[in-house]
Order: sequence, then C-alpha cells, then structure tokens
Amino acid sequence: MEPSKAVKEYKEELIKSQEQNERLTALVGKVTVEKEWLALCSVPPRGVKKLKELVTTRQQAAERLAEGLKDLTGLRLPIINDDCTHVYYVFPLIVNVDKLGVSRDLIIRALEAEGVSGLASGYVNIHLLPMYQKKIAYGSHGFPWTLREARQNINYTKGICPVAEELHEKTFIGFQMCLHELSSNDIDLIVSAFRKVWENLDDLS
Repeated sequence: MEPSKAVKEYKEELIKSQEQNERLTALVGKVTVEKEWLALCSVPPRGVKKLKELVTTRQQAAERLAEGLKDLTGLRLPIINDDCTHVYYVFPLIVNVDKLGVSRDLIIRALEAEGVSGLASGYVNIHLLPMYQKKIAYGSHGFPWTLREARQNINYTKGICPVAEELHEKTFIGFQMCLHELSSNDIDLIVSAFRKVWENLDDLS
C-alpha cells in the first residue's frame, strides 16, 4: 500500500473512532471537565486543597444517600472497605430485577418522573465496542491483531463477560453525582423519590 493511501486510511479510521467515542461518552453520561476544575488541579497547593474539599463534600453526600437507601429491598449499594475511599464520580447501584419484578428501565423512568436526574442505565462493555468486535484498531487490515506476535485465538464474543453484560443490560444504575453539587436537602429529596418509587413498585410491574 502506498504511504499516502495508508495515512489517509489511518486518518479516516481515527475520525471514525473519535466519533464513536463521542457517542459512547454521551451514553455513559460523562461530562466535560470545566475550566474551573482544571484551574483547581493546576494551581497547587490551593487548588489541591479546594479539590479535597469538593471530594469530601461529595463523599458526605454519598454517605447520606447510602444511609437513606440502605433498607430498600432489592437495591444493592456501594461497599467501601475500611482501608479504601471513593470519590463518587458515579454512585453505583444494582437492582435485583428478579426479586422486584420490575425492570431497571421502568425504575429509572419512575425516578426521573419524581425529579431525579443524572441516572445512567448500564455502562459500556469494552469488549463489545466495534474496535474489538471487528479487530481493527488502526488502518483497515486488522492491526494490531494481524501482527505475528499477537495471539490469534482472542475471542470477544458477546457472552464472555456475563456479569458485566448483565450489569449493563439489566441491573446497573449509575447516579452521576459528578453532575451536581448536592446539599443535604437535595439528598433528602432524592431519598424521598426512591422511597416513593419503591412503595409503588407493584404499580410498575
């Protein structure tokens, strides 16, 4: 292949990959970091101190949320070990749809109707992205999977990651705390919305 043609194909594939990434980013609810956040991180030590304060505030909000939701049937909350911390960019939830008899998507719609925003259903399963399914990362001829040094029996078929796939398709809800500055009153309203939905699950089934 002529070098100019190879470069052209590479640019085209790069543009396609960027467009796919933008669409996937929108699906998982990831937001662009604002200039203020960049400034916080780029001006130590004041920026680092402010960042720690913001993370601490979010952690406190997450703890209040967890306390308010902990007794809801069929809802699994994040587990944080004693020697670990969590910044709660996303507050992860897992719903036991079999036990509740209601689909995750219906629960999300009900919560949104009660005013809860920033809920994401599932997340991207990396192995199911086009790059892995087609085994083409650069160019149009299967690189790097076509390298002699690469394993030839790599399989990305749907079903190889059953736990991750079930979370994405049926049971995972991500509350995107990164989108909000949540006060104690905000958290209490969110808890009330969850409780109202759970009290009326029979009407959703």
